[in-house]
Amino acid sequence: MRRSALVGCLFALVVLASRPDAAFVPSARTPESAASRAVRSLERVRSSAVAAAPRPVATSPAPAFVVAGATAAVAGAPMQAPVGRLTTTTQLTVTPNPAGLAAPLTLTATVAVTPPASGTPTGLVRFRANGSVIGAVPVAASGLATFTTSRVTAGTVNLSASYIGDTTFGPSASASVPHETAAAAGSTITALLTAPSPSAVGAAVTVAAIVVPFAGGAPTGTVQFFDGGTPIGSGPLASLSGLQIALTTITPATAGVRTLTARYGGSASFAASVSPPAVHTVYAGVAPSATTTTLVAAPASSLVGQA
Repeated sequence: MRRSALVGCLFALVVLASRPDAAFVPSARTPESAASRAVRSLERVRSSAVAAAPRPVATSPAPAFVVAGATAAVAGAPMQAPVGRLTTTTQLTVTPNPAGLAAPLTLTATVAVTPPASGTPTGLVRFRANGSVIGAVPVAASGLATFTTSRVTAGTVNLSASYIGDTTFGPSASASVPHETAAAAGSTITALLTAPSPSAVGAAVTVAAIVVPFAGGAPTGTVQFFDGGTPIGSGPLASLSGLQIALTTITPATAGVRTLTARYGGSASFAASVSPPAVHTVYAGVAPSATTTTLVAAPASSLVGQA
């Protein structure tokens, strides 16, 4: 009997040891199950995590149309002068166009201030062919920048000019000007001669242009003559001693140095070309006579080391 009571007491102690909370449950409370305790623990963990988590800062979303509108405006907007500088425009002319192979091409950029502003732009104009820079020339007081070049390959090229601006005037760029260089079969070269040269004031001077085709044939058409940029006459091409020549006559009224050029306008079969500038001097009095210089070596043949 005592043994049975002892075993019962030990069994009760084992049960209490396996449930430590049972010894501390008030008599008025019903002990909670293990599942309830687990749920309550999870709730405490979740509440702690939510309290500790950083809260996102509320921001206003950027409207998509602002970005799209800005991109479109930049892509299609004309070149604007930087703040504090006046706007300008640049225009490009190319002569002759079309032209023959290796014929001189004159690219003239005109830089102007946008009204109602005024002034004289300074700085450089860059000339480009298909986007690549081929030359740079300072702007003259007249607003012009002139660059001369030539092409040795046939085909079309897009020429443009861009003014880089200065401290007062903003940059600007010309529209692209397509230029055609003829193939060798249609190309020409123009040369200019004057007689007499030099000349005196009031004396008649014959100015001749010779147009030579690259691949034979007889160019036709008209040649215009210029003193600097001023037209001084024109004449049709005519055959003379197997050459195609155009003539005009001028009578200079003032002394000085003239820069003369001839411009062949081309035809259906031959491309236009411009002569290199020819310098002609006009004297106030009697022009000096032309001279020749002849070199003579004596003896005509010699030995090594012989004087």
